[in-house]
Amino acid sequence: GEQARHLFGAPASGRDVKASMRLDPVIPAFNRYPDFRFHLSDNMKTGVQETLADTTTDDNGEATLTMDLKRFGSSTYRLGVLAQVFEAGGGRNVQADANVLVSSAPFLLGVKALDNLSYLSKGTDHSVQILAINPALDSIAVEALGLELHEFRYVSVLVKQRNGTMRFESRRKDVVIDSKPFAITAGENTLALPTANPGDFAYVIKDAGGSVLNQVEF
Repeated sequence: GEQARHLFGAPASGRDVKASMRLDPVIPAFNRYPDFRFHLSDNMKTGVQETLADTTTDDNGEATLTMDLKRFGSSTYRLGVLAQVFEAGGGRNVQADANVLVSSAPFLLGVKALDNLSYLSKGTDHSVQILAINPALDSIAVEALGLELHEFRYVSVLVKQRNGTMRFESRRKDVVIDSKPFAITAGENTLALPTANPGDFAYVIKDAGGSVLNQVEF
């Protein structure tokens, strides 16, 4: 299984160690990229908390904690581990905790809006900045992406109510009006927004497998 190693002060062998882990959904945000919004299509839906198997420290004062994370392999989450090391005889204990972002994604795609995109005047110039970061938080180039332009159209649908009567309701319909290959270089990339036609739109960026990496509504 996955292993985490913790060293508590000077070596103290044979000490009892109790630990627990917690997995929580996360909205990734990074100090190096404060204005960028990152999207997770595989974000964990609900948190998980479990007690780990008790263990003891070895001759170097280290303890190995085994965590079965394979079942969460396709999710992104924040992993927190709390460990307690007890003094000989089971009395007082020393606590330590660690937190880390865990993701199966090879990179995350961030979008930075330069303007308020809720209302754009027809025919005006507007754009967003896009970048991809790897697990080391370095900006990288990514190829073999797809860029789709979606239009949200509202249609009236006749719906049957609980009392048996019929009424019209407005439903949003997502229509793909353009799709093309897309790639980005390392650093910030500028993506111009089409404003020639009125309406509600979104640029949707997907990976080679068709998973949504991020989107911009305008």
